[in-house]
Amino acid sequence: MENIKRIVMNEMGELNFLGKLAISLLLLLIIVLVKNEIKKLIKKGFDTKIANSMIDTGRTKTLVTLMQSVVSVVMYLIWIFITLDIFKIDAKGLVATAGIGGIAIGFAAKSFLEDLISGMFLLMEDTFNAGDYVKLADKEGIVQKVGLRTTIIKDFNGDLHTIPNSQIKIVTNKSKNEQRALVEVPISYESDIRKAKVVLADGLSKRFAHDDAIVRGPDLIVPISLSDSGVIIRVIAYTIPGEQWRVETAMREEVKNLLDANQIEIPYNKLDVNIKK
Repeated sequence: MENIKRIVMNEMGELNFLGKLAISLLLLLIIVLVKNEIKKLIKKGFDTKIANSMIDTGRTKTLVTLMQSVVSVVMYLIWIFITLDIFKIDAKGLVATAGIGGIAIGFAAKSFLEDLISGMFLLMEDTFNAGDYVKLADKEGIVQKVGLRTTIIKDFNGDLHTIPNSQIKIVTNKSKNEQRALVEVPISYESDIRKAKVVLADGLSKRFAHDDAIVRGPDLIVPISLSDSGVIIRVIAYTIPGEQWRVETAMREEVKNLLDANQIEIPYNKLDVNIKK
């Protein structure tokens, strides 16, 4: 015990540098443990509300991330100020005498604050939430995390993009409203267009009558244009967010099956070879 005292205390019985450093590191460990427990309690509380279907899941994940970020920032700030007090460092005097170093820190802090303020506005305005399909800063994908400083989205290649909130100027949220599923298919000029309209309208109506993802449609527009090879037919349906791609695939398959079953030709490139004798 006496050996430990000699290491961490000076002749006057006060903590020396090593002693203060040890106290500071011990305090940091306690801060980290407390922070993690508070974050777990926050997540557990919101998970209970999700299980009881009391609040929106996407919004909840965003709020959990926000509150956990705030807890982390506050706890680390507490540690910094207590550590400064342990080392008898005047925080105000440190800022006042920082000089050029303070200017450099100021520029770094400026970027940090811009990200922080932008993040707060994004969260307050409910622009997007975790799980939304969005386009931000020329990146497109599913929102994985909305933090105070950055937003993380995952594209369809599996790549994660971390975007500083201050760079998010325009947001395109494709999960807020109905989404369009669109299929265009040509039929040959030799085919009966009236028959094609009846076949597709009846067949698509029966096929998707009980698809809960479809809000409106499928509706048939015939013709939308005349191409070099045939008449272009368009099928449109409006779906709940995130289901438009599945519905498009299903409509494309059903259109092909209906046309094939009724001998209505879908034109394709052909090569006629005439042999002269």
